[in-house]
This record gives sequence, structure tokens and C-alpha cells, in this order.
Amino acid sequence: MLKMRIVQCDRKLGAAPHTLRPQTIWDFEVVLTSVAALLQGCALVPRYYFDFQTQRQSRPSCDHIGTELPNLRAAKAEATTTAAEWLKDNAFAGSQLKLFVRNGPLAPLFVVTASIKVSAR
Repeated sequence: MLKMRIVQCDRKLGAAPHTLRPQTIWDFEVVLTSVAALLQGCALVPRYYFDFQTQRQSRPSCDHIGTELPNLRAAKAEATTTAAEWLKDNAFAGSQLKLFVRNGPLAPLFVVTASIKVSAR
């Protein structure tokens, strides 16, 4: 399920149907907001979540807030830039960061991996 917010109300009702399946009590607020937006014909902006895992973590740290971005292309650009900045700030042999990008409670849409590997010649 996509987490979204209303950004404009100039679309006509009848746009592509959305599947809304709340998983938690918090999700019901999102569903109600999304249903209200659809009934009003409002455009919605997706929220992407950037979970991260470094070489020192056994499991990813979850992003519970997310970032509103216009589309998947913008999410990929944001993930790539974030990984590059992290690598710059954590530059040592063996550094590794994985960003798992999702748009709801389901599996990641994609994963960005940034690492430094030093090999003997």
C-alpha cells in the first residue's frame, strides 16, 4: 500500500483505481485520507521509505517517516545521491551501505548498494 498525501484537487474522479489494504491501525488514517482524496478527485504524491543497512548491522534500520517524492525515478535519484554522500562521509576500506527503498510495508522496490573494496594487486 502506498502512503500518500493530497497535493492538488484538479483531477476528475474516475482515475485509475487504487487498492487500499490497511495493515495496521496507523494505515487506516492513510486509507481514509486516500479514499477522501479519490472521492474529491485529488492527485496523490507517493511516500518512499529508505531503510538502510551498513556492514556493521545484521538487519536494516527502518525508515518510519518516509519522504514524499513525485515518482519512482525521483526515488532512485534520491537513493543514489544519499548512498554517494554516505560513502563520502564513511570512506574506509570495507565500507558498505545498502538502501532498501519501499513505498509501503511490503518488500523493497529496489536496493542501492555503495561500497569500498581494496584489493591487493
